[in-house]
Amino acid sequence: MAQSSVWLQYCFVFAVVWSLGSTLTQESKEKFDVFFRQLITGNNKDYPKPKSFKLNKSQLFPEKGTVFDYVCDKRTNQWVFWLDIIDREYAKIPPTAKVSELIILTDETSRQMYFLKMFLNNEIPVMFLGPTGTGKSAITLSYIMQLPKDKFIANVINFSARTTANQTQDIVMSKCDRRKKGLFGPPVGKKCVVFVDDLSMPQKEIYGAQPPIELLRQWIDHGNWYDKKDTSVIQLIDMVSRMYNLQNKCM
Repeated sequence: MAQSSVWLQYCFVFAVVWSLGSTLTQESKEKFDVFFRQLITGNNKDYPKPKSFKLNKSQLFPEKGTVFDYVCDKRTNQWVFWLDIIDREYAKIPPTAKVSELIILTDETSRQMYFLKMFLNNEIPVMFLGPTGTGKSAITLSYIMQLPKDKFIANVINFSARTTANQTQDIVMSKCDRRKKGLFGPPVGKKCVVFVDDLSMPQKEIYGAQPPIELLRQWIDHGNWYDKKDTSVIQLIDMVSRMYNLQNKCM
């Protein structure tokens, strides 16, 4: 029980960093690092630490770097750098690999791979944001293509200004089989991973809506669409980890 309690404390601290601080700019991350370290050590006078909240010295972040540079290794219950925990299988370079396809492990790529694996295993949708040319698409596609073919099917959609909601629905449904009336999904025993690239690209309507994105939102929120012929409900199952790539711009 004590061991579980220690691990839960690590998970809580890690979750605070990557929920409240994940969308910050680099300058803001440095300020957050100073604030959060003071907060969990009880050195912030404005926000004193509750007496019931206790962290031992090993649970505090090392002084080197920032709180964003560390992840807890469950095997040792210690904070380690991202490169120390990532699956090294993804670092192997096949003999036939092209230079343009190489993914070199860094702190940033290790973080993205870690969260891709975490969200995929727990079937949680995830969206990566960032400037053009930072490797969001390349890393995500590389990860998806290495998934076991006997368990996963990849469905990659590249949005453009001319992409419509009907086209989006057709592409997603093209990898689905009819299980029974109103129920669709990939072949039995497999999961379908849908990756949408350039999510912000579809042209806006007169009132600012982007129908392909609204269609995806309906899927994520409610798990269903409507048949385009008779408007009957279509339930989608075994469709996991919808991974979106959004450029660093407002939708």
